[in-house]
Amino acid sequence: MLPMLPGEPPLLFIDFEASSLLPGTFPVEVGWVGDGVPGESHLIHPGPFEGWGDWSYESEAIHGISQDMLRSQGQPAEWVARRFLKALQGRQGVVGSITYDSMWLVLLLEVIGGDAPRLLSEETALHQAALTILEDASAARVCVRAAREARLGDIVYHRALPDAESSFRLYRTVVELAEARKASR
Repeated sequence: MLPMLPGEPPLLFIDFEASSLLPGTFPVEVGWVGDGVPGESHLIHPGPFEGWGDWSYESEAIHGISQDMLRSQGQPAEWVARRFLKALQGRQGVVGSITYDSMWLVLLLEVIGGDAPRLLSEETALHQAALTILEDASAARVCVRAAREARLGDIVYHRALPDAESSFRLYRTVVELAEARKASR
């Protein structure tokens, strides 16, 4: 088990893939993983987003998710939204991009009339974990930088679950480095 931040719930690492990065974008896949939460991802059927959403073939080339794939393999957005909220229950969501991931989460949860919870940026989660363990802001910054350098070889898949798992591994690396540094004092 990973250490919990004081006064904070356990973390759930979340990633979205989307139709584009332009106005009218919509979520096409969401994935999540956390300590004690098996990794899960779902393609999102475009039903609620069709007709007004922006589709970028450049984005499709990056993540490899086509409109046909979404229509044939995607789960209903309502089902995905409810499944996501169940996984998030009692946890703090952590995302790589507060701006985009928050926007896509809002769009996903709007289909069930749900409000999006406050998300924590990956960077904040990493620094808070290191600071909680080391109790020294400078040492925490060095630890996060070292963890990022140690994980430079990680492949960015641009698929929701592998990218959420990569964030989770980075967090674990920060915790391991911080604990090792603390033990060596």
